Amino acid sequence: MTNAQEPQASSAVGAILRLHWMLIGNAALFFIALMIVSHKFSSLLVPSLIYWGITISVIVARYIDIRHMNGETAEGKPATIENWKRHALLMGLVASAIWIGAIGIAMFSTK
Repeated sequence: MTNAQEPQASSAVGAILRLHWMLIGNAALFFIALMIVSHKFSSLLVPSLIYWGITISVIVARYIDIRHMNGETAEGKPATIENWKRHALLMGLVASAIWIGAIGIAMFSTK
């Protein structure tokens, strides 16, 4: 009975991981960056920690998806660790650029 339920549970966890690294995590990063720019926090430390925590969670979710949930590429092919390495590098570069831009705007704009 347990074996029959494992594929569904794995599929559900895999779907949640894919939703997180493809959509939810990136949307959350966008909104945190907007909040940084619009001075929604009294300090830039808290939103920065949240931003980087989400960034790391997206990269880790992609890794778990590939290593343990039979993750796929956008084309439906099996994803590899090489796909993850490219994703992690691109995610780190883009997240850094957006964060630097948001912090710069927040620090140099008038409140």
